[in-house]
Amino acid sequence: MDSPISLIALCGKNRIAVSALSYTLHALSAWGLDIPVVVCPNRDDSGCDTWQPSMARAAVLLGIETKSVQELEGDAGMLLISLEFDRIIKTGRFASKRLYNMHFSNLPKYRGVFTSIWPILNGETEAGVTLHEICDQVDAGPIVDQRIFPLRPCTTARQLYELYTDEALLLFKDSLSSLIRGGCRLTVQEADKATYYSRSSLNLEALEIDLQRDAEQISRFVRGLYFPEFQLPKLNGRGVQACHIIDCRSSLPAGTVVRETPRGSSFVARDGKIIELVWA
Repeated sequence: MDSPISLIALCGKNRIAVSALSYTLHALSAWGLDIPVVVCPNRDDSGCDTWQPSMARAAVLLGIETKSVQELEGDAGMLLISLEFDRIIKTGRFASKRLYNMHFSNLPKYRGVFTSIWPILNGETEAGVTLHEICDQVDAGPIVDQRIFPLRPCTTARQLYELYTDEALLLFKDSLSSLIRGGCRLTVQEADKATYYSRSSLNLEALEIDLQRDAEQISRFVRGLYFPEFQLPKLNGRGVQACHIIDCRSSLPAGTVVRETPRGSSFVARDGKIIELVWA
């Protein structure tokens, strides 16, 4: 039996962290558990809501104390959960061994970053979220639990991010009680099935659509790079919000303009299929 939890620390940002904080406070009250909760927002959290809610602001409104990572290191009874946290948790610096991370992918696939982009670029048919124990290798710790969901062929990176958040909150709710009470069954990740993507795996300045590719490749590129809060795929410098593959073919050369309207333009792809690019 694990020793009692002395403190719950939620570290991170955006809707997943704010929603997890709210749920934790309600759940502890419902379960009759008097466990202090603190938060550690990301370094770029301004305390103001933007396209995502601010963890720092939520903590103020809920009367929750904010602490630095360094202040958390010495508490051996702490339960720490990282929810899109912007710092690497170095386990050797923490007295507690109950350190967990919510990763937006179906581990061991897609360790690292750009998990809303690479599954789309790679044509995956499913995605997932994973709660795992933190170890000193990125996203490689034993798995507590995960949720897998279908990745529809029309999904954009922006939509996938929201799906990750929804599924991660469900997983958080399913797992919090066992994390607090102890006895989680951990599953070691299969290293031979692991994939990893670093920040250098994508150049987010290279957003120009290549019309000399097959229609499906162009569609994946547009959907995978569509995240308007950060970037848009482009054609001749003009932002694109969608790519539709038209159910007809042409013998004209790849890149040939088929039709132009104020809404968008249609082109021949390398495989002869017609694609419509919709302007942002």
